[in-house]
Amino acid sequence: MPSDDAFPDMPEPGPQGRPQDGGVIDLAAFTARPHPNWCLAAPADALPGLTPHILTAMLPMSPDRLCGLMARMLRSRPRTRIIAADPNSFRIDAIQRSRIFRFTDDVALWAMPVGDGAAPVILSRSRIGRNDLGANRRRVEAWLGALTSGR
Repeated sequence: MPSDDAFPDMPEPGPQGRPQDGGVIDLAAFTARPHPNWCLAAPADALPGLTPHILTAMLPMSPDRLCGLMARMLRSRPRTRIIAADPNSFRIDAIQRSRIFRFTDDVALWAMPVGDGAAPVILSRSRIGRNDLGANRRRVEAWLGALTSGR
């Protein structure tokens, strides 16, 4: 399990244990939207019924270590805040606001245990609008690059 200092900025939960900002994505229940305002990076069979936009592979590290890297990476991103985390299941939910209009996007990250390592699963979706002009895909690609390079 990641050390407690991996998640120092966790907010107090609101009613029903959900973060007050909302934004928590239930990966098991997520269904594909018909419009292009979301992006999923994952191994091919990670989420039944969903085809990833970007395929990810196992990284040679434990889910615990990958989850810790995800938390540190999120804290280094501008306008990004962790709103929920479960170190026991290697899950983190965050929000990121756009620079100019301050639109809120929801992001779910999971260090999926795979064999002797872990694979990153990142789902980023816009709360409003039918087309994000590729913003979610660019975010997911940048975050995957940061995770695989250790930044």
